[in-house]
Amino acid sequence: MNRHLLNIFLVVILGLFSYANTFHIPFHFDDKSKIVENHDIRDLDYFAEFLKGKPVSHRYIPERRIAAYLTFALNYKLNGLNVTGYHIVNLTIHIINAILVYVLLVFAFGLTMTGRTHSKSSSSSIGKEENVGKLIALFSALLFVSHPLQTQAVTYIVQRLSSLTTLFYLFSLVMYIQSRQTTEDVSSQESGGSVFSGKNLFFYSLSVVSAVLAMKTKEIAFTLPVVITIYEFIFFKEKAGRRILYLIPLLLTMVIIPLSMTDLEKPVGELISDAAEKTIVQTSMSRLTYLYTQCRVIVTYIGLLFLPVNQSLLYEYPRYHTFFNAAVYLSFLFHSALLGIGAYILYFLRKKTASGVYNETSLSCLRLVSFGIFWFYITLSVESSVIPIIDVINEHRVYLASPGFFIMTVSFTFYLANQFRDRWHGSVKMVTTVFMVAVIVLSFVSSRRNTVWQDEITLWSDVVQKHPGHPTALNNLGEAYASRGQVDKAVIYFNRVIARYPNHPEAYSNLSVAYAGKGQIDKAIEYSERAINIYPDFSKGYSNLGVLYIRKGQPDKAIEYLKKAITLAPRLAKVHYNLGYSYYLKGLLDEAIEAYLKAVKLKPDYARAHYDLGVAFREKGMTDEAGNHLRRAQELQKK
Repeated sequence: MNRHLLNIFLVVILGLFSYANTFHIPFHFDDKSKIVENHDIRDLDYFAEFLKGKPVSHRYIPERRIAAYLTFALNYKLNGLNVTGYHIVNLTIHIINAILVYVLLVFAFGLTMTGRTHSKSSSSSIGKEENVGKLIALFSALLFVSHPLQTQAVTYIVQRLSSLTTLFYLFSLVMYIQSRQTTEDVSSQESGGSVFSGKNLFFYSLSVVSAVLAMKTKEIAFTLPVVITIYEFIFFKEKAGRRILYLIPLLLTMVIIPLSMTDLEKPVGELISDAAEKTIVQTSMSRLTYLYTQCRVIVTYIGLLFLPVNQSLLYEYPRYHTFFNAAVYLSFLFHSALLGIGAYILYFLRKKTASGVYNETSLSCLRLVSFGIFWFYITLSVESSVIPIIDVINEHRVYLASPGFFIMTVSFTFYLANQFRDRWHGSVKMVTTVFMVAVIVLSFVSSRRNTVWQDEITLWSDVVQKHPGHPTALNNLGEAYASRGQVDKAVIYFNRVIARYPNHPEAYSNLSVAYAGKGQIDKAIEYSERAINIYPDFSKGYSNLGVLYIRKGQPDKAIEYLKKAITLAPRLAKVHYNLGYSYYLKGLLDEAIEAYLKAVKLKPDYARAHYDLGVAFREKGMTDEAGNHLRRAQELQKK
C-alpha cells in the first residue's frame, strides 16, 4: 500500500510541475463563446430543470453535453470569470485521470491497491509479476500526466469536455474491473452464486452511473461499452451467459448518445436524414475523403506521441480524396499491421500451452499490449473515421486514446526486458532509467508548451509560424493585435487571409472593424458589405453595419441591419442593445426599452444596457424602474 501511495504521489507531483504555469492563462478561442459569452451557464436553473426530467433546450448548452457544461456553471458560480478556478478544475481532472490509469493497470495485473493479488501464478513468480505490474502502471500514468500532447485538453479550458469524458470513461472501466474481481473472489469461495451480490453490485452500479455521465459529457464516450467488452474477454474467464449479463446494462448505455441527437417524434425518414446531417460537423467534406485523411492523421498522432514536436492549436493538413494515394494506403497498411498484431496476440494467448516458453509475466505484458492497441483505435474511431469534422486534426482528440498508446508502449518494453531472464534486474533497471528520463524531459516540454498559451498573440503567432496560411490563425492573430490597439499590424494579417481566401467573410468583417477604429467609416462600411455579399447569412456583418450607420447618424439604416442580425442570431445581447440605442436616437422610447430589456435578459450583467434602460425609463416618467436599472448599472460598474 505504501508503494502505491508513493507512486500516486509521484504522478501528482509531476502533474503539478508540468502545469504549474497555467493558472493565469486567459480564455482562448472557443472558451469565449462557450464560457465567457455563454450567459446560460450563469443560471443553474437550466440544470435543475434537466435533473427534474423536464424538457429543456438551450442553444448554448447542448443537452447531450450537460455534465461538462454543469461543471462550467459551477465554476462560474464559485469563481465568476476568474480563470484560475477553471484551470484548477482542469488540472485536477487530468491528475485524477492519470491516477485512474495507474489503478487500471494495477488491476489488470491481478493486483489490488491493498497489496493482495488475484494472480493464479505460482508463489515464486508472483513477486516478479507484482513488480512488473507496478512499474508498468507507474510509467504509463507518468507518461500520461506529463506528455505535452495533453496540454490542449488541459490548458485549453473548454476542452474539459475531452478530459472530463476521459475521467468518467476510466472510472467506469475501473469500477467494472473492481466489480468483476470481487465476483471472482466470491466465486472462488462459493460454487455458483448470483451474478450480482453485495459489494460487487455497488462497484458495478458506480460503473454504470459513470458510463451514463460519460455519455452526457461528450460523444466520444460512445465506445466505452466496447472497450469494457474487450477488457472482459481479454482479462476475465467466465461462462458466456454470465458475461452477457454483466455486459448488457453497459451496452445499453450506447443508445444515450443517438437518442440525445434525435427527435423521436419525427417520421423514420426524417430521423434517418437528421442522423446523416448531425454526423457531419460544419463541413461539406465527404465521408470517404474524411476517412482517407484520417488514415494519415492517426499516423501523425502516433508520431506526436513518440516525438511531440511542432505542436499546434490548429493545423494546415492536406485532404486525401483517394485510397490510392501513397500516404493513405501506406498508412492503412501500418494500421492494419498494428491491429493484426493485437489480434494475433489474443489468438496466441488463447492457444498458449504450459511449455514454459512464456512465463506469466510475459503473458500479462502481452495482454496489455493487445488491449492498448485496441483501446487506441477504438477510442479514436468516433472522431477519426467516417464522421466528417471541419478540423481534420486536433490534439485534444488523442487525450482519450493516449492511455492505450502508453499502455501498449510501456507493456511491450517490459515484455522485451522480461525476455532477458538471465539479466532481468539489469534490463529492468535500464528500462526504468530510460522511462524516468523520458517523463522528466516530457514534463519540461509540457511546461514549455504551456508558455505558448500565455496570451492571444503568443498562441496565434505560434500557429502562424508553423502553418503560415491557416486562415483562422491569421484572422485571430489580427484580432489579437487589433484588441491591443495595433490596428495597422492587424490589417496586415486580415489582408493575408483575403489574399489567400478572397471569399472569407470574417476577414472582411474584421477589416471593417479595424478601419472603423481608425475613423474611416465609409471604408469600414464597404468591407462589411463585402462580407454579407459573400455570405448573406453572416450576422456579424449586419451587426457591424448597424453600428457603423449609428456612427454616421443614420439610425433608420442601422435599425434595418440590426433587425437582420437579430433574425440570424437572436441571442446576442450587444445587437439588441444597439437596436435599442438606434430607437432611442429616433425618440422611439417604447421600442428602445423593449430592445434594452432583451439585452439585459440575455446578459444580466450588461452595465451599459442597464444604464441606458434606466435613462429611457426616466424619460418615460417611470422613476421606479429607472432607479432600479440605474442602481444596477452602478453596482456592475463598481465590480
